[in-house]
This record gives sequence, C-alpha cells and structure tokens, in this order.
Amino acid sequence: MLSWTPEPVTSRAERVGEPDAADRVLIHRSAFAGSTFALKHWERMKASPAGHSAVETLVRTPTGAPAAAATGWFAGAGRCGLLEPVGTHPDHRGRGYGRDAVLGTCAALADRGASAVAVMTPARNEAAVALYASAGFTVVRETQAWTRPRRS
Repeated sequence: MLSWTPEPVTSRAERVGEPDAADRVLIHRSAFAGSTFALKHWERMKASPAGHSAVETLVRTPTGAPAAAATGWFAGAGRCGLLEPVGTHPDHRGRGYGRDAVLGTCAALADRGASAVAVMTPARNEAAVALYASAGFTVVRETQAWTRPRRS
C-alpha cells in the first residue's frame, strides 16, 4: 500500500463532468487491456449509492485529446481517500499525464477533506509503483498473498 499526504500541487487535470464521460471511458478502455468498461457502466457507477463519493479527473494533451484519468473515493472528512483506478492511454504514456491525473485527483480529495490518499498495487507492477512514487506517494506496507498449491 502506498500513501500520499495532502500538499499543494500543480496539475493539468480537470474534474470529469457529464460532457467528459465518453473520454473518461475511452481512457479506461485503452489503458486496461481487455476492459469492457462502457459509458453505461460509468453512468451506473455515478448513479450508485457510492457515486457521490467518486472524484474523477481527466488530463488532455495540448491538442485536447484525452490522455489520462484517475478516480478517487472520498471516505469522509478526516479520513483517508482511496485512489483507484488510474489509467493512461498507451499513445500518451511517459509524458507526465498519468502523474497529473493522480495529483489532480489527490488534490480534489484533499479539497473535500481527505487526510491522506492510499492506493494499492502489486509491487511487481513496476510502472504503477514508479507513477505513484513520482506523484509523492510513499510505501506504507507491503503484503504477501499466500495460496495453497493445487492438488493433482
């Protein structure tokens, strides 16, 4: 688990509104191979009982193309928010767009009163760990998943 403590940030991220929903969905589908996330899923999420706690940001390229997006979950004032998911379009990776989406979402959670932001990702996902570190996250703890071997 990694954690971010609120601090002033500069980011190109903008809050996702209804007009941005299709671009938010496009980022999710392009960032995660095999994703079936669609606009109807985004609409269902926003209409759900937890929908009001979602804070989403979108980062665009200088030409206006959607490049990265992040979703944060607000747990209440003084509580730790959760960052999940974060994605960058494959055509725009390595240019700081994902970092800006993370920072924008973390700042939005802090503005609502979050005391910190946490994210959980496998340590073997080196790209994600590097992204979160570049945004100021620090490793709080690592856990091991244990499984039983299958019987033959």
